[in-house]
Amino acid sequence: MIQIFTRRGTRDGGAEPSLALTGGSRHLLRGQAGLSGGDEHAWYNASVGGQYAGGINACRLGAGTVFAGCFTDEPDRDASRNRNLALNGGYRWDNGAQLTANWLRSLGEVHFDGSYQNRSRTVQQTAGAAFSVNPLQAWKSTLSAGQNLDRYDNYENANFVGYIASRRNQASWQNDITVAANQLLTLGVDWQGEKIESDTGFLATRRHDTGTFAQYQATFGRDEFALSARRDHNSQYGNHATGALAWGHHFDDGLKFTASYGSAFHAPTFNDLYFPYGSGNPHLKPESARSAELGLSRQREGWNWALNAYQTRIEQLIALNSQFVPGNISKARIRGVEGQFGARLGGWQLQSYLTWLQPRNEDGGPNDGNVLPRRATQTARLDLDRSYGAFGIGATFNAAGHRYDDAANTHRLGGYATTDLRASWQFDRAWQLEARLANAFDRRYETVWYFNQPGRELLLTLRYRPGAR
Repeated sequence: MIQIFTRRGTRDGGAEPSLALTGGSRHLLRGQAGLSGGDEHAWYNASVGGQYAGGINACRLGAGTVFAGCFTDEPDRDASRNRNLALNGGYRWDNGAQLTANWLRSLGEVHFDGSYQNRSRTVQQTAGAAFSVNPLQAWKSTLSAGQNLDRYDNYENANFVGYIASRRNQASWQNDITVAANQLLTLGVDWQGEKIESDTGFLATRRHDTGTFAQYQATFGRDEFALSARRDHNSQYGNHATGALAWGHHFDDGLKFTASYGSAFHAPTFNDLYFPYGSGNPHLKPESARSAELGLSRQREGWNWALNAYQTRIEQLIALNSQFVPGNISKARIRGVEGQFGARLGGWQLQSYLTWLQPRNEDGGPNDGNVLPRRATQTARLDLDRSYGAFGIGATFNAAGHRYDDAANTHRLGGYATTDLRASWQFDRAWQLEARLANAFDRRYETVWYFNQPGRELLLTLRYRPGAR
């Protein structure tokens, strides 16, 4: 886990430090320190940190299940560690022009259970910059560019067994034009180029995607409209056009109705296609989807609620099988209803969420009508929080119904419910102590067949933020 602080500094240009130290169950140690500063023109943020976690036994192996889970029996704790450094800053001129830049580098090591590899070292780095200017009062133009790098070195115990590395360059030009009061037109073009390297031979090691897009947003009285269109040319998968239309209407007393329809295109990643050691599938096809949604919500002082119903039809859905190899499901349908309710009751802040999902395979084959793998059909969450002066307490209750690990629905994973408890103490304007007890009742459950989830965990965090209010 990487925790980055990115606040702009004080108005007078002074430097402001921040610090967070965490200790917890299973030898968890985490630290993050930051420094920020700036004024109305220039600002900067710097952050450095690291984490070590003793971990749990990631995978279990039951009797007669040699070809299940991680395909091996390694009953040990799988530790992880991470170090990270982040920098970002910017400058704003009096005429409204602005230049921003960011850089992040993360080094990690993860142990896991596996028959061909059980440890990986990772390097991830992102860098980017953006410049925006107003050529005219009603026209804002933004140029941005960036690069993402990642490398995975894989080991079996102390033996190096291979690597995979990728580089993704990105650039975009976006223009926001105010065509009239409460009407905004956005026009732009973006480009993405990818390259992959590995000790394994691939059918393709480079590809690029060029997209042009337009969006119109407007408000007329109580009605809000958004219309968007996009066309992509992918060097590996050809041309694809997508778009969306959304409408919202405000009634009296905070009631709002929304309706939307849109389409989407998603190309498989290079890892999906070519990840070494049998974990990739070079025959994958890109996903395409069409979605419709209706929503009704109400916002009043002290309480709020929302109800949304939606349906998405997907062609060539990319999903993992029980051996963690991605494949296509030619046709799938996801239909769902989501409810949300929040209120302030007797000093308590309550927020609740409930989702009913019907994720179905509709490919016409032997799995037609089955539930899509690793998707629970019911989920719920309830958050409760209260403050007593410098003290705060809270709890989160999570619940999920059963799911299936495979497309054939032969491996059923039971539902579960967990409770997280938390407390905080602001013992000084700049200092806060936090405690969190995750999975307080130590519930045992799986979201992937034969892979364990953490049990009860206690975390204590000390924060220093002199600029906190």
